[in-house]
Amino acid sequence: MHVYLKSLIAFAMFAPVAVTQASPVTTGKIHSRYPKAKADYEAIVVGSGYGGAVAALNLGNWGVDTLVLERGRWWKVEDPATDATFATVESIVEQADSRGTWLDTRCGGNFYLTLIPPIPCAVDTGILEVIDSEPNAYDHSPKVIAEGINVMVGAGVGGGSLVNNVITYRPTKEGWDLSFPPAELPYMQRIWKSLETRYFERAESRLDASPVPQDILMTDAYTSSQAMWSFGAAMGYPDENPEVPETQTFGRAFAPLMVDWEAVREEIAGARTPAFILGEVWFGNNSGAKKSLDKDDAYLGKAIATGNVDLRALHTVQSVQYDEQADLYTVTAVHTDEEYNTLQEVSFTTRNLIMAAGSVGTTKILVRARERGDLPKLNRHVGTMWNNNGNTSQLRFAADGLIGQGGPAGVKLTDFREPGNPVVLENLSQRVPSVFAQDPQLSSFFGAMLTIGIGIPQGTGNFDYDAKNDTVALHWPADASENVYNRVTELYSDPQMPGTPYILPLESSQKTAVHPLGGVPFGKATDLNCGLKGYRGLYAVDGSIMPGASAVANPTLTITAMAERCMDYIAPSIRYGRR
Repeated sequence: MHVYLKSLIAFAMFAPVAVTQASPVTTGKIHSRYPKAKADYEAIVVGSGYGGAVAALNLGNWGVDTLVLERGRWWKVEDPATDATFATVESIVEQADSRGTWLDTRCGGNFYLTLIPPIPCAVDTGILEVIDSEPNAYDHSPKVIAEGINVMVGAGVGGGSLVNNVITYRPTKEGWDLSFPPAELPYMQRIWKSLETRYFERAESRLDASPVPQDILMTDAYTSSQAMWSFGAAMGYPDENPEVPETQTFGRAFAPLMVDWEAVREEIAGARTPAFILGEVWFGNNSGAKKSLDKDDAYLGKAIATGNVDLRALHTVQSVQYDEQADLYTVTAVHTDEEYNTLQEVSFTTRNLIMAAGSVGTTKILVRARERGDLPKLNRHVGTMWNNNGNTSQLRFAADGLIGQGGPAGVKLTDFREPGNPVVLENLSQRVPSVFAQDPQLSSFFGAMLTIGIGIPQGTGNFDYDAKNDTVALHWPADASENVYNRVTELYSDPQMPGTPYILPLESSQKTAVHPLGGVPFGKATDLNCGLKGYRGLYAVDGSIMPGASAVANPTLTITAMAERCMDYIAPSIRYGRR
């Protein structure tokens, strides 16, 4: 049966359409059925992280005239033999390099930078934003604050893929059911089935992740990963084995990472600037070894290559509105230069608006739009069920001297032994500033191994809107992830684990979220195809749609797979003028 006929039948049944990875349509346009007013673009995507990149590629493949708006800049590694593109820990400490920080007067981001006095920073369109209790005085997007937690998010073409540790693995069914209890979220069983049978595999293929090769692992640069692996063995964790199901919930494994390992070999050989082998991950990767979404052979590169996707960097979205009479969404943005000087204010119209600005970015725009009357039909679930994925940081002194911080990350220990409170521990390589060598109280951190815990918090966060100050606020309860903290601390204090633990207190251990999720929960704020309830042609496809923690796993693969599933419905429906 012809693929178009199959699609039309699927639409009639209101089910996502299964499409191949090859482009079904790349030329020609079918205009909207709605003749009231001409739209500037058939579809607009706000954000270029994992959800936005998936949306862009699928829309481009279906021949949909698409605009992608990204607030940050393009970060292109022109010469992988130099440190010319991104900030590094050393350039921040020594030169207050503003390329590492999004519109803030304080340089930050790396854990170890929190242990020294704040570094004054020029306001710049840097790559990493820290959202805290003070609204950003410079950002043109809706103001947002976070109470009880700091949230770290990427800024640039590629979104979070520029700054994360590119860990990409499937959650387990056990973790899925604990995160999304069937009695409370029965539709998530259907979603699991579709992800497991089709979309995890597609996302894995397109993200192209693989574990660290043995020849790289055994170098001095990766001694922190070697230590984490041996710690797991000392604590009795068996190697994960797909043929032995119990090792999936109690075991150790090398996580798949979106890394060009041949480029890392060139780092080791001196042919590329040392980046991953030093633990330079969170401010970008100067060697070009990170398989971020902006690369030519990744999602965004392939989307642009279709000829149907117009991606505009340095465009900060201020607001979205819907005109019911004209049946048009208007997206208003500020176009800036790299110093964030305003070049012009612009607006674009569309009948199909896809929100993919990240958990906080998408939620703050939608909450503000609802409360101001720009999108008044959004339901009460928009702004709820926010989650930090149980992010819990701890350290362990694994050596008396320097241990190699080669990354990104690498080893995960999975532990579901405590009923209802599963966790995963992962080593989280980060470069220690050389200035620490001058302070006896800080020099011991050269032998430390930073880890992150992932779990299912017992509480959730929510957003509200302060009309007087025109600010959206994220509220995170102080004890929301105390259950995860307690379990991680218990494991980290296990006397069988070699080395010496450095146990952070609850407030500082769970203070920073690097896996922000939720705010526009799937199935509650949206329908089962990611459409926002109350509107047609309005969708969310990023981490904001997760209705809870990401099933005791890093969220990258799950977000990508969820977005692929929804775009299998959204893209062809836009193509055929059916919303």
